[in-house]
Amino acid sequence: MTPTLAGSAQVQAQSIPPSPPFPDEVPSVPPPPHGPPTVPEPGPPEIIDPPLPENPVPVREPPYMPPPTALQ
Repeated sequence: MTPTLAGSAQVQAQSIPPSPPFPDEVPSVPPPPHGPPTVPEPGPPEIIDPPLPENPVPVREPPYMPPPTALQ
């Protein structure tokens, strides 16, 4: 390495900020409580649709059409 490159590497190493501490080393963060887990608030009741009838719309059969007779 040339002297200028070595000098710039030292300056870069000094300008790097220290890494932040790990979460367990931060004193201002309180530990999670060890009590029973909180029960979430119940939501609105689920709306259940009434059961549909077997055939909600009556199916009409097509009118009877006699077979066409051959023209003589």
